[in-house]
Formats: sequence, structure tokens, C-alpha cells
Amino acid sequence: MQLSKLKLINITGLLLGASLAILFGLAWQAIQATRAHYDIRDNVLREYAVLIANEYSRRMTQDIGYKGYFEAISEIRDKYLENGHSSVDWTLTSESADIVEYIALFDGAALSILMGATEASKDDKIVEHALQESLIKLDKKSLNNRPFHAVHFLGASSQTFIFTLLGEEIIGFVVDKTALKKRLANSFERAPLFPLSLANGKLTNEFIGLSVFLMDSSMLVRFGHDGQATPNATKVMTSEYGGIFEGMMIDVSIDSSVTQVLIVGERPLLRLPYILIALVVAAGLLLVAVKQMRSERVLMAMRNRFIAEASHELRTPLTQIRLFAETLILDRAKDDQAKDKALSIINREAQRLGHLVDNILSFSQKSKRRHLVLVKERIEPIVVDAVDELELVASQLNCTFNLEIQEVGCWVDRSALHQILINLLDNALKYGGKTQIIPVRVRQRGDEVFIYVIDQGKGIAEEEKEKIWGDFYRPESNSETGVGIGLSIVRELTSLMKGDCWLESMASGACFVLRFPSTDVIER
Repeated sequence: MQLSKLKLINITGLLLGASLAILFGLAWQAIQATRAHYDIRDNVLREYAVLIANEYSRRMTQDIGYKGYFEAISEIRDKYLENGHSSVDWTLTSESADIVEYIALFDGAALSILMGATEASKDDKIVEHALQESLIKLDKKSLNNRPFHAVHFLGASSQTFIFTLLGEEIIGFVVDKTALKKRLANSFERAPLFPLSLANGKLTNEFIGLSVFLMDSSMLVRFGHDGQATPNATKVMTSEYGGIFEGMMIDVSIDSSVTQVLIVGERPLLRLPYILIALVVAAGLLLVAVKQMRSERVLMAMRNRFIAEASHELRTPLTQIRLFAETLILDRAKDDQAKDKALSIINREAQRLGHLVDNILSFSQKSKRRHLVLVKERIEPIVVDAVDELELVASQLNCTFNLEIQEVGCWVDRSALHQILINLLDNALKYGGKTQIIPVRVRQRGDEVFIYVIDQGKGIAEEEKEKIWGDFYRPESNSETGVGIGLSIVRELTSLMKGDCWLESMASGACFVLRFPSTDVIER
């Protein structure tokens, strides 16, 4: 009996020792999972910081370059062309007069300070000498035909000279730093730098720390929260926008408290406290802990994939929009046809971006949404609205929608049904290939209404017909990019409207079917 008890104690000790070793291993994995979450957080903050730095540099160009430098240099040039530089009242009257510290003329050999906006800097011989040396070294042949140019030089401090060419002469002005700071502040404060789609525009600039440095690395201005010691992103201004800010740097840091808004899903929980409790109850909870850890690994892999693909999907249309917007702003389009093409691409990519953001926002609310407000609606105008919204994208792919709609009505949520149709029609365009006809049919059978969306793509394998409705799932044979949440949203919204959805088998292509309880035909 004693031997049996001793043997049992030894076995129990061995089991507890083994449990302890395993649980410590699981604790280490839990710590690594948490570190991986923080790495994801840092990457997301870095991506948004780059986006904010690019948006701020665009505002700088608009508020200072086009509405400041261009107006001021245009007025100075006009005064010079009308009167020369003798006996001229150089007082500027435009709204950009404050950006001018003083006006200077360079005839190819010597620099002359003209009477004008401010005379306080005339005695600064260091600045005059440094500017003159910079203009002497200037290669005029390298300048393009832009309305104005910039020279950045070091006098007593970093300075910028905005000028225009008038034959062999150069006339321009030294930028007033006080006015420059005010305009930089206006660029920061006039609207949120975060995309308005995030948290319904509640992410204001108070969560952003932004600093602007001059070419000598001295800080010019700082806005927003105190931030962290290391910025999330740094943008160095180069020759873009004609080099008017060349050498300046923009540092952006984001308050880490907004992480839960920027990252879809919740942060992984540290499992160590649960592991310590599991030591008390020993081997029984060990199996649960192992199973939970495996589930968490799968969830983390899915979340990593989702964030990476969502970031890529967001970045692609943003890049296209910025590229063609700059083409229009800088008047690089060769003719009206090129301008129309650029505007068409901007519109298309903006729609694509809007649909993706709508899906992500809808998906983030999935666990909180319990019901929808259903009202009597005619189906035809909802279908037509969705088709019209994607008509431009379809035409660019040489695709057409073939509508066959009966006059029927259902109890639905109009916005939810519109989002369902947008997802199905967008998938048909994306996966059905170019130059296809996409039938969209609405039929009533008894007390039910059926909506069909049919594409001419490769179709879906039989074993994947149910899997495609899951979160983050994308068929392995699918070469198109995507985040794998569109059909998940379709099924959830359809279910909340007391309907159903499925994929019907076809010889080629895919036929997605929606079914809703009908009402009597609604009169116009």
C-alpha cells in the first residue's frame, strides 16, 4: 500500500514537473506572440506615419508653394517688368506679402537689395554674401521653365531664396521664417491628417506629433502631442515639387493610444497568468492551454495576413490617386484626353478605396452588430444604384451588366443590401476577367425573392464553395489580391435580414444567389 502511494506521488510529481516544463514553454510562446503583436503595431504606426508625412508635404506645397511663393513671386515679377527696379514701390499687396522678408536682384555678378517688403535684413552681410555666392554658382541652364525656383543656402542660419529668371537677371525674395511657421501651422491645423474614414473622423491631429527641420537640421516648428523620442517615420524633402522644400525633413510620431483604432481586431492576451492557474489544476488544463495556443497561432497568422494584404490594398489606390493627381496639379497631361484618363483613374481608384474601407469598417463592427432595421423597399432601384456605382470600372474592363429585374419588394436594410450587391458585383468584375457580360437577375418565386449575380470567371472548386464565406478566406487558386472579408460580410448581412446566400454550380464561372422573404409588390 505504501509503495503504491509512493509510486502514485512520484507519478504525480513527474506529471506536475512535465506540466510545469510544458507550461513554461507555452508561457514563452505567449510572450513571443505579444511581442509579435507589438511589432505589428509598430509597423502599422509606421505605415500611417508615412501616409501622414506625405499628406502634410502635399499641404505644404499647396499652402506655401502655390498660395504663397507663386503669388509673391508673380507680383514681384510684374512690378519689375512694368517699372524696372529704380523708383519702384516694392510694397506687396497680395495676401502672400507676409512670406517675403526682403527682395533681391542678381544681375549675374552682384546682388542688389531692393527697397521693399522689409529692410531689417539689409544689414545682414552674412546672408547677402551667402546668397550671392549661391547665385553665382547657379547653373541657369539646368533650370526648367517653371514659374519660380528655389535656392537653399546657409547664412547666419538656413535660408530659402525664391526667384524667377528674367533673361540673364534673377529677381526674387528671401522667405520670412515667421510667416513660414504660420503657414506650416495652418497646414497642420486646417484638417485631420488621418484618413477621415478612420473612427468616423474622430482621430484628430492631437494624436500626431509633427516636426519640421531645416536643411541645417535645426527645428523650425513642432505641432501636436509631445510624442516619443523616436519618430515613427521621417520624410526628407528632395527635388519634388520643384525643390522648394529641398533639404527639409518632416518627422511624424503617432500616439500609441490609437493603436486599437488603427489595427483591426483585439491585442493578443498574455497567457502567463492562466498558465500559473493551470499549474494548480495541473494536467487537465494543460490540454486546454495547448489547444488555445494553437488556436491563437492560427488567429495571429490570419491577422498578420489580413493586415499585410489590407495595407497593400489601401496603398495601391492611394499611390494611383496621388500619381495622377500630381500629374494634373503639375499640368503634365499632354492633352484633354490624357486629363480625362487621369481623372477617370482617380475616380476609379477612389471608388475602389471607398469600397475597401466600407468593408473593413463593416467587418470591424461584425461582433457588435446584432440586428438591422428592416423596411419595405423596392429591389430594382437598389440594384440599379449598385450597378451604376461600378459602371465606370466595368467600362474600363470592357465589361457590361445585363439587368433582368422583376418589380418586387422585400423587407430589407437598404444600406446593407447595397453593400452586399457592391461586394458581389465587384467580385464579378475582379475574378470574371475582362470583356465579359455579367447577368444580374431579380426573380420572385412564391413568397421569396432571389437575386443572382453571375460572372464568367474560372469558377469555385466544389470543396471550397462553403469555405469562401469564412473570415479571411481566399481560394488558393485565386491570383487576384484581396483581404478575404467581402463574402463574410455578405453572409452576415444577409442573415441579419432573415435571408440566405449560396453559390450555385455552373459549367464555368460562378453564380451567387441571395434569397429574402418577399412582401407584396410595392407600388411606385
